[in-house]
Amino acid sequence: MSFDIPLGTIPSLIQDVPHLKESATHTLSYASSMSSFSFQNIRAIVEDFLWNFQFLAFSVLVIGLLAATNLTTRISYKVMSSNRERVKTPPTVPYTIPFIGHALSFGLDPTSFFMGLNIWLRHQQTFCLKVMGTDLYFVNGRDNLSQIWKYRGASITSPGVPAFFIDRVFGMAKSAVKAYELDDSGTTALPDSRSNVAPHNRLDHLTHVGFAKLLSGDGLAGLYRRWAEDFATRLKNLHIGEDWVEDADIMEYWANPLVSALNKALAGPLLEAIDPEFTRNFLKFLPYVPPLMKGLPRWWIPEGYRLRTRLTKTVQQWQGIARACFKESDIDSDGDADRWWGCKAFREREAFLSRVDNWDHAAVASSDFGLLWGANQNVHWAAVWTVVEVFKDESILARVREELQDANFESNFDIDKLLSLPLLNSVYAEVMRLRVEVQHVLYSKHEVIRINEWIFPKQRIVIVPAGPAHLDEDFWNSRDGKHPVDTFWADRFLVYPNDPFSGPSKKKLTTLDVGDKCEMGEDRGRPKYKEIGIASSFIPYGYIYVPKKYANSKMVGSRIGERTCPGRFFARREIIAFCATIINDYDVELLTSEKSFKNGSTFYGLGTMRPLKRIPFRVRKRRIV
Repeated sequence: MSFDIPLGTIPSLIQDVPHLKESATHTLSYASSMSSFSFQNIRAIVEDFLWNFQFLAFSVLVIGLLAATNLTTRISYKVMSSNRERVKTPPTVPYTIPFIGHALSFGLDPTSFFMGLNIWLRHQQTFCLKVMGTDLYFVNGRDNLSQIWKYRGASITSPGVPAFFIDRVFGMAKSAVKAYELDDSGTTALPDSRSNVAPHNRLDHLTHVGFAKLLSGDGLAGLYRRWAEDFATRLKNLHIGEDWVEDADIMEYWANPLVSALNKALAGPLLEAIDPEFTRNFLKFLPYVPPLMKGLPRWWIPEGYRLRTRLTKTVQQWQGIARACFKESDIDSDGDADRWWGCKAFREREAFLSRVDNWDHAAVASSDFGLLWGANQNVHWAAVWTVVEVFKDESILARVREELQDANFESNFDIDKLLSLPLLNSVYAEVMRLRVEVQHVLYSKHEVIRINEWIFPKQRIVIVPAGPAHLDEDFWNSRDGKHPVDTFWADRFLVYPNDPFSGPSKKKLTTLDVGDKCEMGEDRGRPKYKEIGIASSFIPYGYIYVPKKYANSKMVGSRIGERTCPGRFFARREIIAFCATIINDYDVELLTSEKSFKNGSTFYGLGTMRPLKRIPFRVRKRRIV
């Protein structure tokens, strides 16, 4: 029997049977929705696939590019570091990101970056880093450093360094910064023969001579005297009595009177008279220097920009008052200090800086603010480090106090006496070795620099870091590991006449028992402080190499070593005088169980490093039992 139903009758059948009609309606609606859903879903799947494919292709391309960059730079490094030619360019350390290179690691955590890099490099002492498309060359090793300081290049200058700082950190107008960038005349009295810089635009030479006069020449004695007198007054104003006074940060506690005293010794009393909060704001500004160097915008660090504007304004107001009020009769009998400009150095700076092309009073204020920063950035924290290192060890404290007592020390004015005390000077030097990481920058505009077998291209930055030299285990004496180079040892710079294993440089202890006996016994004789013969490993300020025949000639400044820090003589005096005064007159107790304080990385490369963590302490007038 056949049950075929003509197709044309189906609609009428559905109409005649209500439940079939309802079911059919749902079926047709579902079919229609399924058709629509299927089309949209397929389209979404296709689009999603295409996007994922593009993303996957892009990811593969990026990963391939990074891998290729890493591979090619590794091969290049291997080839260049294996080069046995007599003259060669330092190899570039491998990197992964094109153009950016090592910028992220170098900028975010330089301490960890260089520690890891030194381990990876092993014995490769000269190398190149790629930072945002720029080649930065680094030079380490005693053999290289002993030659680089003696290098007599015709034009070893570093105009980019002051231009960089004065622009980014101190906010000088671009038109004024140009004078720094164009000055390729050098520091010598006679400009480089290839330079076309006008005499009044020779900023490198004029500022260098001014610094030298102030900090290591005729102005040194007066500067130290003014600082010592004012610091003694501020120390009394702390009202430290017989009872303990506690503070959460030993560095910050002492920084305020130290900074105030030095700024007044340099610039006179007007800065704090105009703005009583000048020193406090100055100290607040210091941690913003590294981010300003990195070029962080105003919206990122608004407080840093606000402090800079306020401090620069105060400096400009001080200079405006000094221009209006100063008379020659205001100069003290010593021919240096006056109540308006502060000292001769600032009077002379006003005279030559005001003649520089495109410089106005605002530009001079930015430059002099930079000078105040440079004078204060490192010395005070190094001074406090000496106190921390001495007071954390009762045996060292007792020895330093005994040395001061034997010398009849009474006042920090007697600096010549303090500079002759061997243990105190060894403490100072060990702090500078352990706590200072400065990167000396060299640059040659007109010619390549050759150091031993290494060639450094012209117009490229060459950096000489102090850290690797200061922690060189192959050079520094550790008494066969008893005093590791990364720890404080007060006697490291002392030479005992009856102890052949003493002194700063490494000794081969053929008989350890003899060495230990000499160190612990009382038969070593009176020690002498030694800094001679370690110039290529001890460079907290740089290094000077000037042969006697050039000592008083116009050629002084033609060697790289002449760019050493001109403030080294004053810094040593302040550090030693502060240390002696606090040790002699006060009791200090560090309120922490730590004995080996780690350096923080905030100021890495800028000089004296701060502690990684705050060091709480308490202080009182010394009780002599």
